[in-house]
Amino acid sequence: MKSTFSIAAVISCLCILAAGALSYEQRVPSALQIVNFEGKGITLSHEDLRQRDINRTMKMERYDDVLFVPGNNKSLAKLAALDYSPEDYDGLIVQAGKDLKDSEYIFPCKGAGVLTLAWREAGTLNERSCREGVAVNPSKDLLALWQKPDFIGIFQAEKQFLKAEASPYQIVIVPDRVLTLVKTANSDTGIFVYVVLGNVNIKSAQHPAGRQVRAGERYAYPEDKITPIDHYQLLNSPEIQDFLNPNNWLSSDLAPRVSAGIYDQLKQQRAAVDILIASIRQSQTVSLTSLTLNPISVEGGLTAQGWIELSDSAPEGGAIVSLVSSDLQVASVPGRVTVPAGQTMASFGINTREVTSPRQAIVTASYEGVNREALLEVNPPPVTPPVTPSVTPPDPAAQRIDFNLVSQESEFEGRVQIVGVVENIGQGAFESRQGQQKVQLYEINPGGRPQLVAEKPFQNLSPGQEVEVVYERNWDTSSPSEGEFPPTYRLDITYAPDSAMDGNPQNDDTNNSNNTKERSGSDIHNLFTIQEEGPI
Repeated sequence: MKSTFSIAAVISCLCILAAGALSYEQRVPSALQIVNFEGKGITLSHEDLRQRDINRTMKMERYDDVLFVPGNNKSLAKLAALDYSPEDYDGLIVQAGKDLKDSEYIFPCKGAGVLTLAWREAGTLNERSCREGVAVNPSKDLLALWQKPDFIGIFQAEKQFLKAEASPYQIVIVPDRVLTLVKTANSDTGIFVYVVLGNVNIKSAQHPAGRQVRAGERYAYPEDKITPIDHYQLLNSPEIQDFLNPNNWLSSDLAPRVSAGIYDQLKQQRAAVDILIASIRQSQTVSLTSLTLNPISVEGGLTAQGWIELSDSAPEGGAIVSLVSSDLQVASVPGRVTVPAGQTMASFGINTREVTSPRQAIVTASYEGVNREALLEVNPPPVTPPVTPSVTPPDPAAQRIDFNLVSQESEFEGRVQIVGVVENIGQGAFESRQGQQKVQLYEINPGGRPQLVAEKPFQNLSPGQEVEVVYERNWDTSSPSEGEFPPTYRLDITYAPDSAMDGNPQNDDTNNSNNTKERSGSDIHNLFTIQEEGPI
């Protein structure tokens, strides 16, 4: 038996599920009116009445009224919940069928087989029929399968459960407070619940408090398994599109307020479906999402770097992005940059020219009809203010990046320390306020963006005094990311923009060209020594 174990897990705790499955907070409709139907053999019956062929004037008003839809793959029936005070729509529409297996809906909030259930938004008072959920029972075929001797032999308490007032195998689909649309179906061994709009809480013997299933997911019972579905295909399916078509629901036999309520709900749900379809369609197409420059302001003659990012992985052959600069006398870029297949990002260099006054250039990236722009400011060399004779200028400099072995676990693995050292190599003391300057250490993986891994603020530095920023990490020289393609480490000194204009010459860095230092992580390999085995 393929499903024996999953069903056993459910039945072992079936005593938790109440027989009726409807709480005292349930809102029961005054009636369910048959709005429309297709095909033959659809009947309405009650335990003390014979079956009757349905028509559009019939209403389900008594508990356990049963609407039966035969499994001929042609028949279906549409129902609308009514409130009689006064006669109005009560926020729930139901479709039973069509399928190759029988379906039925039982007044007020119970069904089996293929059901499509749609609730309107809850509103302040949550005035919606069956707001505490619709109970879904297995079809007769499934129930017969679960009652076979091979299954009964697994569960000692099964006979007791089968005498319960309600099916012990049922689940209860509880809508969220937003627009909700779900569809149920039968598999060979259980029940499927497809969530089209909103979220639902599915209660069962296995989960008495419920288990949340989101839009775009399918819940399988009794396997108790949630899996993603092709949401785009489901939203566009003829079954869902026909269900959301108001023309299939409006009838002259309906009270005007009922027709208006159904129409408003379907209009809102169709709009929500259209938004989802557009969102999914957009996400399925790779597009250019961003263009960033670093830095965004640069001294003329120096270089900057640009980064482009796609919405998804580049297709086979890569994504070729066109680049252009608005002013080649200020900044120039390559004509194109390729995002490798399977990647989402790529970088490119920007060369600038020396200028005598601040200039700007707009860099534009284009891919598949989408353009992204970024502004680059190019400035003349900074004017060094005259140094007061009594003040000897300081010069904090990024001196070196040291690699230290903290511990070695094996020939290839261990923990290393990356230490960035900044020293005041000037003749004068560096004196400033807190928060105006700091040392930053970046880790740069091949093809990736610089990642800040450590930073340390500093305030005062005497001539020759050093400040260190330390970063520790595990290292494996045998791994591709550290052995064959190790990261590069960059040490930067950064200053607050107002530090050069605060009238304090002792915190003016007179040499910005030594504020950055880089070192390849490949030098870390030299720290590791071959561990010799001891005497046997």
